[in-house]
Amino acid sequence: MIAGALNFRSALCALLLTFSLFDMASAQATAPPTASGLIAGTVIDRRTALPVGGAQLVLMQGDRSVAHTVSDQSGKFTFSVLPAGIYTIQVSAEGYQIARSDDVVVTAAEADVSLAISRVQATDIANVKTIAHLTTRASGLQTTTTVQQQIDPQLMQNVGQIRAAEGLAQLPGVNLVGQDSTVGDDVSVDIRGLKPSETQVLLDGHPIGPIGVYPSRIGGGNGGFDYQDAPLFALQNTVVTFGSGATGLYGVDAVGGAVDFQTFQPSTHPQGNLKLGFGDMGTQVAAAEATGSSGKLGYAVVHGMQTTYGNFPGAIIAQTGVRGNDFTSPTLAGITYYVSGNYTIQNDLAKLQYAFSPATVLTLTTYAANSLDDKTGEGDNDFVTYDFAFYQASHNTNCTTPGGTAGISVVTDSGNQCYTPAQYAQNASGPAGGGPGAYQALKNQDYHARLSTTIGKNEIVVDSYLDNYTQHRVRPESFINGPNSILDVDYRSIGTLITDDLSFSKHDLGFGIFAMRQYTNGDNITGTNVLPHSPIFDKLDSFFVRDVYQPEPKLSFFLNAWFKNSNVGGNSFDPRLSILFRPSPNDMIRLTGGKSSADPAPLALQLTGPGGIGAGNCKLFSVGEAQSPDEQPERA
Repeated sequence: MIAGALNFRSALCALLLTFSLFDMASAQATAPPTASGLIAGTVIDRRTALPVGGAQLVLMQGDRSVAHTVSDQSGKFTFSVLPAGIYTIQVSAEGYQIARSDDVVVTAAEADVSLAISRVQATDIANVKTIAHLTTRASGLQTTTTVQQQIDPQLMQNVGQIRAAEGLAQLPGVNLVGQDSTVGDDVSVDIRGLKPSETQVLLDGHPIGPIGVYPSRIGGGNGGFDYQDAPLFALQNTVVTFGSGATGLYGVDAVGGAVDFQTFQPSTHPQGNLKLGFGDMGTQVAAAEATGSSGKLGYAVVHGMQTTYGNFPGAIIAQTGVRGNDFTSPTLAGITYYVSGNYTIQNDLAKLQYAFSPATVLTLTTYAANSLDDKTGEGDNDFVTYDFAFYQASHNTNCTTPGGTAGISVVTDSGNQCYTPAQYAQNASGPAGGGPGAYQALKNQDYHARLSTTIGKNEIVVDSYLDNYTQHRVRPESFINGPNSILDVDYRSIGTLITDDLSFSKHDLGFGIFAMRQYTNGDNITGTNVLPHSPIFDKLDSFFVRDVYQPEPKLSFFLNAWFKNSNVGGNSFDPRLSILFRPSPNDMIRLTGGKSSADPAPLALQLTGPGGIGAGNCKLFSVGEAQSPDEQPERA
């Protein structure tokens, strides 16, 4: 793809932020009792490795800014006299896009215990600079019981990728399920081979999309979130968590792992970016983004759209691979129709962040992702090869040809005839689409509010979201589709989280409650109710406690314990513990264990029993998803 970029803040590449964590408690006897360390580091340019002076660095706890500094001419910076706790660093510079670090844990430690780690996810488009997202997984404290990887959505766009799934597939342990050669067909992600339904998808840390496990063949999908509708325009970072564990405010139920789509954050200074592109297969791209701050108000606005016709620019194609043994002219005319791979994907984001005071910040986010694709060319475009048709005919002979050899009976305009396997294969091979006029629309709208405030040692967060996830499919009745022509699925998920985090000299204690509900308002196939028209289930009520504890510099613990109740999965207690021991600055020994309970397939629970799930393409179950009236919560 050929792309051009006009950047309001011209620059060349991306920043790399390298930072170190030092304890100063023993070295500064006069420090206040709450001071336990400092964060020091250097900002450098990734491509040239030269220091970047004048970079703006903001130290934050949650969404609250607690300190600000500027790198000197050598790129060096320092945040000192820090109370124990978990921090993030927001970095911006003239001509560079904003970046935000992962959690940096500050606790008591010896002066010789330090951390220097770097991570680069940069763009290569001229005149665009991106400061990389940072990780601190090698820090003195283990802040999660899981392994994490990151993918830069902006870099994925620059190399011509259209949705998040393709970039995620580059990570070890992440597998794409259902992907074929067409650009916009349905595709799901599974982590560690534990089925797509066991991978939770998050947006800015909270769950989105269809929640819970369900039979993969409902609507022809693969279970879980459909990454066909996962555009990249509004995303600033994508974090993959392997295994169940607590990350950020929300924990992760899924036993496989989680994918967190992190949207653009407001930048310290106003900046914008306009992308226009075109390429082969009818590709056209248009995107605009703007971030900045004015006084107490920060903002981020993004709009992007990409279209393509994929492998099928549009043509009338005879679907000879579905004619069976009927070679008559009327049948051929009925299976000859217009095929197109038209695929459009759109992304919108609006985020406002208001600081009532340095201790209280409110963030409001609206997000929309929509996809529309012509299924005659995106998915319903199978092909029967000559060799396959020849093999089938050779092994199913039922007549004798005029030449005296075994053949197969067919119907032609002249009546019944006996064709040789070669004659049959010549006429019965070719495209095998699912019928004319097939299309699919996916829509995901999300509304998110987060209020964080600090009162004494307490950092309190109130977080709430409303997520709508809609799938609309039209399939003509056919040999492939069966009698089912229309499937409408509309999920509405509502969740609220309240947490309190307290920082002490040797440990950081957090606890909170989380409740989520999910509803549906019209799941049906051609008028036959397959799913209920009332609330699907009360998803989850839970209480959790977690603690990061470091009794001495070489030893630290991470504990997370969930008490969960679901009217699908029942009651469960899911503890997770990680112990980290550093016998020397160069060695680290980590022991991690725990238990996780994911909900069973709520739809399978309601649809199992006599008759199963129904007829047509919805009667199939993948391996490991057989019908059972005795489903129990899945464990990890």
